[in-house]
Amino acid sequence: MEKIRLAMIGSRLGANLHLGNLAGLRGHKVDVAAVASESMESAGAFAKKYGIPDFYDDYRRILERPDIDVVDLCVPTDLHESFAIMAAEAGKHIICEKPLTGYFGKDRKEEQVGTAVQKEEILQDALRGCD
Repeated sequence: MEKIRLAMIGSRLGANLHLGNLAGLRGHKVDVAAVASESMESAGAFAKKYGIPDFYDDYRRILERPDIDVVDLCVPTDLHESFAIMAAEAGKHIICEKPLTGYFGKDRKEEQVGTAVQKEEILQDALRGCD
């Protein structure tokens, strides 16, 4: 079996947790080939920490690479839907934690969005996104 070539999109908490879970597979079944983050500094620091050869400040560079089999989307929840669609359109397999889609009140001022946004509204937006 060939190794799976994976790239991380995001370099914060979720990406650190995901790479920790992949530790036993790296080098045997999975090669982590690249990481993209909002800045070259952040991407470079993450790449250095985990021994990842390529890093970018633009996630589209990863989607353009024909040698990447799967992308691990470690981006804020409100970006899951659009990033998953772009990755699928680029022909990539996708790792994306729940929730895949939904309304979480990003445009609201309340700090505790969970108490301000009704669950029915969250559900309806999630269903729209799934469509």
